[in-house]
Amino acid sequence: MTDGDNSGLPEEGGQIYADWAKLMDVYNEGLSLVEEAADYLANEGETEKESMPPLALTAFMSESMRLTTRLTTMMSWLMLQRAVADGEITADDARKPEHRLRRQPRGIEIDSIARGMLPERLTDLVDRSTRLYKRVERLEKQFFAGATDNPVQSMIDHIESEMKKP
Repeated sequence: MTDGDNSGLPEEGGQIYADWAKLMDVYNEGLSLVEEAADYLANEGETEKESMPPLALTAFMSESMRLTTRLTTMMSWLMLQRAVADGEITADDARKPEHRLRRQPRGIEIDSIARGMLPERLTDLVDRSTRLYKRVERLEKQFFAGATDNPVQSMIDHIESEMKKP
């Protein structure tokens, strides 16, 4: 299958699973962000850590781990969707609960105190990865909207979202 061509996509219930061209753009953007973050953390970030005071270093390490986790989770989901588009697995298999994105907790943005201690490049990567993760969450909702409605799962989702509210 060529990029942007969804003619070979598997069909679910007579409907094409997804607009792979749109998904491919997000996939490529995510992959590029992973490469950029890895390069930063392995090179420039390592150098910046050497001169940080302990509290700033703790914030740096925490945000680095959150960034890496967010990018890994997001790319895992996008690679799963690519496998569906390539016919390696079915959309029904991809909809299994173990393949769902983990919801990012409220307040995933860096607080103002930590932001002031962190290098600008790291905060930029965190902000961009958070925005992209939110886009992928919306894509996942669209993907699951195409599934047969399950009233029990809808209720569970509703209860989980209510429990996460402050």
